[in-house]
Amino acid sequence: MANTDWDAAVNSTYTTLRSSFKSGKTRDLEWRRQQLQQFKKMIFEQKKFFQTCLQCDLHKSHEEGYLMEINPVMHEIQHCLDHLDEWTSPTSKSVNILNLPGSCALYKDPLGVVLVAGAWNYPINLCLSPMAGAIAAGNCIMLKVPSSKYSQKSASGMAEMVHKYLDNDCIRVIEGDRHAMTAVLKPRYDKICFTGGTFVGKIVARAAAEHLTPIALELGGKSPVIVDKGVDINVAAKRICWASFLNSGQTCIRPDYCMVDASIAEAFIKACKAALRDMFGKDASKSGYFGRLVNDRAWLRVKGLVDDSKEYVTYGGNYARDDKYVEPTLMDFKGDYDAFANSSIMGQEIFGPVLPIFRYSNLDDVITHVNAGEKPLVAHVFTSNSRVRNRVLTETSSGGACVNDAILHLSNAALPFGGVGGSGMGRYHGKYTFDMFTHEKSVLIKYFLGDLPQRYPPYSGSFQMTLLNVLQYPYEALHIRIFQFVAAVLAIIFASRFGWLEIYVRPLIKQLLEYLLVYANGPW
Repeated sequence: MANTDWDAAVNSTYTTLRSSFKSGKTRDLEWRRQQLQQFKKMIFEQKKFFQTCLQCDLHKSHEEGYLMEINPVMHEIQHCLDHLDEWTSPTSKSVNILNLPGSCALYKDPLGVVLVAGAWNYPINLCLSPMAGAIAAGNCIMLKVPSSKYSQKSASGMAEMVHKYLDNDCIRVIEGDRHAMTAVLKPRYDKICFTGGTFVGKIVARAAAEHLTPIALELGGKSPVIVDKGVDINVAAKRICWASFLNSGQTCIRPDYCMVDASIAEAFIKACKAALRDMFGKDASKSGYFGRLVNDRAWLRVKGLVDDSKEYVTYGGNYARDDKYVEPTLMDFKGDYDAFANSSIMGQEIFGPVLPIFRYSNLDDVITHVNAGEKPLVAHVFTSNSRVRNRVLTETSSGGACVNDAILHLSNAALPFGGVGGSGMGRYHGKYTFDMFTHEKSVLIKYFLGDLPQRYPPYSGSFQMTLLNVLQYPYEALHIRIFQFVAAVLAIIFASRFGWLEIYVRPLIKQLLEYLLVYANGPW
């Protein structure tokens, strides 16, 4: 399709979405709930279909496709359904003295038309998970699925199923390559959520800046794993190897390199080799649980990285172009920091099944190395020493951190996922996705009683200025609590004088005590 054709297709889709949002259709909570139910139905009914797509694109086993892609989307949808009423309700806030009598709250407004652009390495998860929160927040959605040159089956499969199950007036999918992406970035969105590499992330940021559109960029980088002495070496090796070689290493939050205490390095590397054999067998190319690189271009890049540091390969190092296969590979740079730091494999995010290992003698050097580069998406540390753990967590900066495991912090919807600095900006998962696609509108509701004439000019007289100063003075929290206590005492005295205690308050307290007495004498 020519560029002008992409522009026309995208503009037509965008116009439909903008009109749908202006109609108010997506603001209705029942519409949101119904779409989330349809979304849930799509994921459950088409689970095997999506598993097959993932296997075709990335050689993912059905088990891995379900656990790492489909199941997380199920959880996101269900979490939104369970909390929809709670999240969309106004949140009450305290009122300052100047605005009494009155009330304050945060109202949750949908942003409008949002763009979700997912990545090819986890296409189902990274495209559909943010959609759940965007629907719950009441937005219209333009979904840009990965290019057909990457996860083609998954991309076309999502387009087909979204069209079949969801409201096409409010949720649309755009397929296509970089020309389609260029066209998609031209309209003015109310939010963009992009997952991918830094290069395209900068393009997205520039396009968003043209319209002052807020963005969430989930990028990547070189996420370290630090292995301290005193750990359970076998468990640490298994967890690190599982995360590092999952999806053939094409995971943005994977441990991208390993720095292990020199005193346990030999035992650790030996345990890593055993873990890889246990998971994938002696020949990983014959394993149904080991993935493939997404295309020939990716294979050539990773092969080049392996070849550049061939002398340091201590496990693996083989490859086959016709199968887009690179064997799970460990590189041991021993204690040669210069060779490690200056190697081509440490000059970029690997995004392949290779784990370079450096043996350190001083934790200070490890922290210095981590802080010398871009802030990683995740910092992993394996240690039984609380001092080591706290140093890594407090002396380095990263989007997230995982202690004594790898990447599994993403499985908890209560923890947001996002980068910092070069690894991205913004965050989502669970409630944080809803918040990302919502504007919290500050609302003050005042009443006509108690209108102080002293607030209006002309300002004259000592009493007027004294009163204004009392109302506007920045009191300490302790003083405010004292004022609140005094106000409560005065209210009780006032209510008692007018007989309101007997009429309203005492019966209410009596009913409350009777309820508590019945509860206390219950069958438990």
